[in-house]
Amino acid sequence: MLPKFSLLLSLLVAGPQLYAKNQDVKAESPKTKSWFTPPSDPDEPRSDIWVPAVSFLLPGFGQFLNGEYTSGSVYAGLALGGFAYADEVRRADDLARARLLAEQRAKVYGDKDPPSIVDQKGVGVRKYTLGQLVAQGSGGFSAYQSFRMAATTRKEQGEYEFLTRDETPMDIVGSVFHFQYLSRPSTWIPLAIGAGLAYLRVNSALPDNMVRDNYTSADAFFTASFSANAGTHEEAVFRGWLMPMLREQTGSDLWSNVLQGGLFAAAHLGTNSTPLPQLLLGLDLGYISQRNGWTLGESVFIHTWWDVFAFWAQYQTTWKYAKSPLATKALPVLWLPPLEWAF
Repeated sequence: MLPKFSLLLSLLVAGPQLYAKNQDVKAESPKTKSWFTPPSDPDEPRSDIWVPAVSFLLPGFGQFLNGEYTSGSVYAGLALGGFAYADEVRRADDLARARLLAEQRAKVYGDKDPPSIVDQKGVGVRKYTLGQLVAQGSGGFSAYQSFRMAATTRKEQGEYEFLTRDETPMDIVGSVFHFQYLSRPSTWIPLAIGAGLAYLRVNSALPDNMVRDNYTSADAFFTASFSANAGTHEEAVFRGWLMPMLREQTGSDLWSNVLQGGLFAAAHLGTNSTPLPQLLLGLDLGYISQRNGWTLGESVFIHTWWDVFAFWAQYQTTWKYAKSPLATKALPVLWLPPLEWAF
């Protein structure tokens, strides 16, 4: 697994650099002021909503549409590779059957409220999730780059004048390791809060269907992978695209932050039915980005390491029945294909 993801991460890092090299010719033009200037028809305004939205769903769309074939190929390749890897894991580990048997365990042992991921430490589940996240992350960066390109073309019309600094996808990825942000109270205070909440969770009483578990090196690897992925592409989408787009539409820093914070919280409803922490964190990250001249570096750092603390706490517990054998009273299940009776 590691070589495959090393290749994906290398593409993610190297792709924007390859694209930047192809843009050297644009530096010869006196009109070129931005890394995001389109290679053709730079004075033609681009869509700041629909093209980024489609690019999120179809990574590389916005880049191919505007002749940026290198970066478009990187995003599309990462998405296809991530989905293909996840599908390979799904079939090889038979995750559908694993889920079916987990639901059977819940019935047998009388667990009426099992967690959404009943075996969160299952290697197959983790590899599948990481493959999906790589694909989703490529969509996030494709949408961000498409939006910033559109914003650059609209400045001639007096729009997006508050976006005065370029942050390439490479800059965003590198911000994960900019530990100098820890000298700022705006960074270490929310991270201290996140660490405190994680510590309280680890030391709090567990529900009856959960047990303590050791935090392993495998846990650390997946913690780092999940956190870096979420901390970079989610910031690119919510604070890098949606918030400035809403700022241009509403003309208000406050409302653009409130709206993107609400969308950020809503996006986490699948994992948290009351995403109040995500709402507060999203609002804080939005404020920090605006205060820093609409740049993402500090918010990326905070988001990534907040998630590190969250996963550190999460992986010190596991579902009590994740590995329990099925009792003989379990209902028989016909599994197709192949034909198999599971008891």
